[in-house]
Amino acid sequence: MPAHKVLFVDDEENILRSLKRIFRKDDIEILTALGGAEGLELAKKRDIAVIVSDQRMPRMSGTEFLHQAKQVSPESIRMVLTGYADVNAAMAAINDGEVFHYITKPWKEEDLKRIIWDAIQKYDLLQENKRLRNLIVKQNSILKRLTEDLEGEVLRKNHELLEKNESLEKLNNELNDSFFETIKAFSSLLEMRDF
Repeated sequence: MPAHKVLFVDDEENILRSLKRIFRKDDIEILTALGGAEGLELAKKRDIAVIVSDQRMPRMSGTEFLHQAKQVSPESIRMVLTGYADVNAAMAAINDGEVFHYITKPWKEEDLKRIIWDAIQKYDLLQENKRLRNLIVKQNSILKRLTEDLEGEVLRKNHELLEKNESLEKLNNELNDSFFETIKAFSSLLEMRDF
């Protein structure tokens, strides 16, 4: 089973077939959608690493689709695929949909594969960062609990030591008093003997 899923969204079925053919030997699962609505349904139901959308589609532009895809699949790496050199559309896609790459048609197969694998690598890095952040949060929570437990133990031991110290002081005072009483008693005996 392929480790990653890549979703291509385009209103032209022949483009989608061509994209599937390009990646047929790669260890990725290619999903296709004939438009934004179908693409959003797939993005909601599947864990998708990379989403690539055509810019010019009827009913929903690629920019609009990627903006909505960001809401339903925020961790997916998003890209625009277009045959038009529309700077405004590119800027909107990049700003609104946080697009990783802008791919132009016609594409070179090796360039497209490299771009998709770069996006998958970025996705993997982001997932690993997320895993490590979660691990840090968990370990910090454990460390905090252990620190609190240790502080409680230190306070308990300090309290025990203070109690023992007070007991020893009391005992020392009693011994001193007893010692002085004994000396007084011996002194009195010695004085009585001298008479």
